[in-house]
Amino acid sequence: MHGSRIWRRPGSITTNGLPPGGALDRAVAAAEAGMKATIPLVARRGRASYLGERSAGHQDPGATSSYLLLKAAADAWSGVA
Repeated sequence: MHGSRIWRRPGSITTNGLPPGGALDRAVAAAEAGMKATIPLVARRGRASYLGERSAGHQDPGATSSYLLLKAAADAWSGVA
């Protein structure tokens, strides 16, 4: 997906000097914060936009699934899974 605003090519991602596990842990923390930040938002796009103002107060499922994917990767990397 060249030009995508969300995903990057694997070669363009850096860990800023952190070991890969540390970078994953930081990514999980950021994804969790982003996921929780979607709760007060009113959906303007997608299926939830049909609800209008009633969409506020509900966590975005896309943000939740992204968090869960990163969390699973971090757990597998650290041997927790």
